[in-house]
Amino acid sequence: MRESMTRMMKEVSNSLIVACVAAGAAGMGLTAGCHSGQSESEREKEKAKEDFREAWAHRSPPPEASHPTSVVVAQGPSPLVYQAQEPCTVHIVDTTTGAEIATAAAKKLGMVYVSEETGAFVNGDRVAPGPFNRGHRYAISVDMPHDETWGSYLKFKPPAVTSQPSGK
Repeated sequence: MRESMTRMMKEVSNSLIVACVAAGAAGMGLTAGCHSGQSESEREKEKAKEDFREAWAHRSPPPEASHPTSVVVAQGPSPLVYQAQEPCTVHIVDTTTGAEIATAAAKKLGMVYVSEETGAFVNGDRVAPGPFNRGHRYAISVDMPHDETWGSYLKFKPPAVTSQPSGK
């Protein structure tokens, strides 16, 4: 009797597992008795944590990792304005066509301005005459320095200190 009950429980258990796997494979939601106790967002958070731990554990960035040569600091329709906080090289691009309008050196606290009617200006100097095409969108990007400020760092967490029982 006991043997037949055990066999029957295994069959029910296997049937339930097969049903859960089939439901998941068919794209159906998890049904009662088949869920792991975690919501989808909890599983996504746990996966993100796992991915972060794995990335953090690598000793150096993969060979394809690189730092940007420039960063978009402003984008949108005309008029578009950006104030450079430090001396830098700026690029002004018509993002509708992909064409670069101008490249210029901006001074510390220099203004970069794009206007469909009057053109593009850097530090108050016109770097590209207008008018530009109406309704286009623009981007201002800043070159990034590639000096010693860029780097990859590896920090090890010291092992946890466990208290040792004293020999008293």
